[in-house]
Amino acid sequence: MKKLLLILIFTIILSISVNSQTFTEIIDYGWGHGIGRVGQTFIDIDNDGLLDAIFLGFNYNFLHFEQDAINSTSLYFVSNSALNELNTPSGTQQPFFIDIDNDNLLDMFVGTNSCWVPESGYVYHYEQSSINSYDFTLISENFMGFKEHSCLTPTIIDIDGDGLLDMIHHVTEYEEYWPGQGEFYFYYKHYEQASPNSYTFNFITEEFIDLSPEYFYTPTFIDIDNDNLLDMFIGHWFGGIYHYEQNEENSYDFSLISQTFNNIDLGVGISPTFIDIDSNGLIDLLLSVCYKDIVRFEQIYNNSYEFVTTDSVKTNIIDVGSCSTITIEDIDNNGLIDILIGEASYDYGVFANLTHYEQTNTNSFSFGFISDSINTVFGDGEAIPTINDVDFDGLLDLFIGQMNYEIKHYEQISIGNYEFVLITNNFNNLSAGAATCFIDLDNDSLLDLLIGNHSGNIKHYEQTSINSYDFILISNTFNDIDVGLRSKPFVTDFNNDGLLDLFIGEESGNINYYEQDSQYSYDFTLVTNHFLQIDVGYCSAPFFYDLNGDNLEDLIVGSVDGGLYLYAQNPVSVEEELVEHKAIKLYQNFPNPFNPNTTIYFSIPVESKVELSIYNIKGQKVKTLINDMFVKGNHSIDWNGDNKFGNSVSSGLYLYELKVNGKTEAVSKCLLLK
Repeated sequence: MKKLLLILIFTIILSISVNSQTFTEIIDYGWGHGIGRVGQTFIDIDNDGLLDAIFLGFNYNFLHFEQDAINSTSLYFVSNSALNELNTPSGTQQPFFIDIDNDNLLDMFVGTNSCWVPESGYVYHYEQSSINSYDFTLISENFMGFKEHSCLTPTIIDIDGDGLLDMIHHVTEYEEYWPGQGEFYFYYKHYEQASPNSYTFNFITEEFIDLSPEYFYTPTFIDIDNDNLLDMFIGHWFGGIYHYEQNEENSYDFSLISQTFNNIDLGVGISPTFIDIDSNGLIDLLLSVCYKDIVRFEQIYNNSYEFVTTDSVKTNIIDVGSCSTITIEDIDNNGLIDILIGEASYDYGVFANLTHYEQTNTNSFSFGFISDSINTVFGDGEAIPTINDVDFDGLLDLFIGQMNYEIKHYEQISIGNYEFVLITNNFNNLSAGAATCFIDLDNDSLLDLLIGNHSGNIKHYEQTSINSYDFILISNTFNDIDVGLRSKPFVTDFNNDGLLDLFIGEESGNINYYEQDSQYSYDFTLVTNHFLQIDVGYCSAPFFYDLNGDNLEDLIVGSVDGGLYLYAQNPVSVEEELVEHKAIKLYQNFPNPFNPNTTIYFSIPVESKVELSIYNIKGQKVKTLINDMFVKGNHSIDWNGDNKFGNSVSSGLYLYELKVNGKTEAVSKCLLLK
């Protein structure tokens, strides 16, 4: 009865119509967000003792996190926060919170800093809707009538101790000498409150501090050494921190102490935040690095200017910082899926690492951070990973596409091991592109290799012999495809119609979808250049994989902001009659991993002689499960984890091979765990 039920379920799955696939975006479990912008704001908005942290997404949207426990250095994403729903304009900067009018409702100020966007240069003013609420109401899109070429969010503090708040406003002005020709000027403008609790500020000077013409961030004020003289810190575009101190108490005059505070130089733009996040009495310095981890420095003792690196402030989102690309495989054969995520800096000589996440539970969308580097695996300028056992020796091959178009080739040192050894710095001396995809397009048992490149087209190579590392060029412009810039191909039959589907990411952020013209053909036809209307900003990188074990491939998309976007494929309505499939198909066994029984499914289009056999990882035949004639349609067979003598086999990875009319049609993997 159980077997009949499984066969019925399998039949239902096969009866999906080609054009009926639907997807649902998943934004829980850390999916769907990448920080993407420099800076962070920490404040306890709802007064619950847990710090709220506000970051900026690549599209200038607010990302709201909160401490997962009092004094914790871990943050979780607050998916239901009203701050996420604010319609912030393009160029939105980090918010600044203060209760200006002393009504116990926080005011939030946001600068806009996209130089050529019409709505930039304004300061937006919001106020809390009620005490301790995450809801904020727009008060003005043009606070104080400010209009600059562009501006950062102002810093507001009573510098001179007179009970009137001072506002330091970093702005950019552009002077055009003639059409298309001009020069930028940067100013730290100083305003002071007209009266206590007032929203009106009077202009004092346009040069509170002279740091032009270089680019700096909004200043941060704090008395670190507790000497009643304010310290002022300003992050530099290139990664350092300028440190000033008040000349005397309540003075507007500040003197430069150091251009390299604590010799911090992270090489990229940073915006410092000083706060005692762990409430141990020592000030923490928090810096976002490459739009990824928040590096934490801590005072070595009270009132000291010396800070030492401690650890990172972790968030629960999946984010590698910039231009995420992925490959997915159960590398250690433990039944939990591993995701390797490449990053990019697009600077030659800068190492790009692989970040490793692993599924927390079988068939779950939840993944946990494991490591931000895999052994010594890295790419030059970018790291675009692909995993495939090209030589079919049971050891996974790992390919890393790089900015210089060379493709590094690594191989697993042993089955189930996370360690990979470098085979060559330039696989086949191709220098053809960065984004690789291995698939047997024409079903001749020779792998085809599609390589996307920065110019937007795709090169096509094919294996010279079965299980070989040697590939020869078939075409420089596969199907004359040109998606503009940064093509990233992935091939799968996501809708199980027997025709391969080709998905191509591109710089603009959408996904191009092509389908094979006929079975085993090299010809593909464009279906849509905007699959599911997905737009992840820039540099989309599609990958299909069944994460939740429902026999439906889910779509995972990398993005310029470093996050991963997940679209889960939904079960669809069942047609009254079984759709007749044109292809020979071998499906993933279920359950997998298994102990001790599993069911293997296959489909044939016409009556055929079928042989289904189990092999160990050494290629030795363990057992023949089927060797007989079968009518067309869907079939299944159970394997009880035994060999041809009826003895139970040991735990490990096994292969099952489908032969139809004497020809090997497909091979897949299964994992026996005891």
